[in-house]
Parts: sequence; structure tokens; C-alpha cells
Amino acid sequence: MIVMVLPFQATLVPNYIMADRMGILDTRLSIVLPWGFSPFAVFVMRQCMKGIPRSVYEAAQIDGAGHLRRFFHLALPLSKAGIAALAILSFADAWSMVEHPMIFLKDPSMEPLSTMLFRIGQENKGLIFAASIFYMLPVFLVFLYGQEHLEQGVSLSALR
Repeated sequence: MIVMVLPFQATLVPNYIMADRMGILDTRLSIVLPWGFSPFAVFVMRQCMKGIPRSVYEAAQIDGAGHLRRFFHLALPLSKAGIAALAILSFADAWSMVEHPMIFLKDPSMEPLSTMLFRIGQENKGLIFAASIFYMLPVFLVFLYGQEHLEQGVSLSALR
């Protein structure tokens, strides 16, 4: 919970060190991977899976299901709403990140739209409005399409 309170910039250096040790610096994986293992993702999935009744796991264990089978056949399917909500919120958060890609990627052709929009804004002030409309469109469509899943996943993880 304490790591969730820290600003993203505080975790930037440890993420950079890990990406360097894993040999994934200057790849798109270096800017995608930290979002899957963020403290927020762990918290949401813990809350979602904590709400699954223990009796469901016990019944599967009596039927002979091992740990992996219980995880893949029970926990994941029963957590679809939480996974969908997490995916939508993580996408929206990662979409607007500027500092992370600028530090982790050296090749300008691999940079996401957020950094390109930042550079367009510095060079040509007239183009910034049109570019920001196109930049906003994917996030708007993801929220529009996933609104039901987001509401269901947030309400389920909040109740548990």
C-alpha cells in the first residue's frame, strides 16, 4: 500500500535498473512490463480473488484439482471483471505516460504517442489540438466499450 502512495517517478530508477538487468532496455517490453506488476494491479487482483469463497477452492481440491488447475479454472474465470477493470485502468494510466518512455527508449521510432504529442507541442503549436483529439480517441473508446466491465470490476473489488 505504501508503494501505491509514491509517485511514479520514485519507482522509475528501480524499474530502470531491473529493465537493464533483464536486458530489455530500448524495447517496448521495458515500458509495458512495469504496468503488469504495479502495486495497483497486485492490490486490485488480490481484492478480487479474496472475494472468491473458500468453499469453491475446497470443493475443487476434494475433486482432485491441484494448485495450477484451481488457479486457471477457478480463480481466473471468477476474476474476469477485476481483470477487465484493471486492464482498462492500466491502459488509461500507461497511455498518458511521458517520462517512462523518454528514459527507457533511445530510438525515437519506438516511442509511444504520448511522447510524440509532447514533441509536436514543442515544435508546432497549431498542430497540437488536432493531434490531442486523435491521442484522446483510443482511451475514450476503451472506456466507452469497457464501461460495464469497469463498473462491475471496481464494485466487486471494492465490496470484497
